[in-house]
Amino acid sequence: KFVVFCDGLDEISAENYSRFNAFVNSVVVDPTMTNRVKFFISSRYQGFKLNDYKNSFKKYSLLSLDISQIHGYIDKYFTLFGGVNSKQCKLLKTMITANTVFHEMANTPILLSLLCVINDITKISDRTALFDEAIIKLLTEHGEIGEDSIEELL
Repeated sequence: KFVVFCDGLDEISAENYSRFNAFVNSVVVDPTMTNRVKFFISSRYQGFKLNDYKNSFKKYSLLSLDISQIHGYIDKYFTLFGGVNSKQCKLLKTMITANTVFHEMANTPILLSLLCVINDITKISDRTALFDEAIIKLLTEHGEIGEDSIEELL
């Protein structure tokens, strides 16, 4: 058996989407492949058209986290990694409650986890800044780059 995970169909060109769609449909209608290959496709809603795919694809949607779930995650994270009473923990909760951009990012579990990782949350203005800071933090933390290499990445 073979499992194919695909993410971000909303981020590819129309031409690549058509090619991907044709490939998936060729596999799912092939009787020799149907029970051997499974597809898991994740995408923002606007990037996926269920009717484009043959056979029985099922569609699932993730619900956004509510504020109590967001705060619960933050508390658990900082209990393990920084102290639930730390300035960073309190500031993150305040920013998420007061700032629409932060609240929207915190609704998504992966983005919420990245928000927790960032040392200086005040540097974050949007998703791009979040990804930049998270990549630098994770690469420096794991010894993949030195502090002197950060400017080169930016």
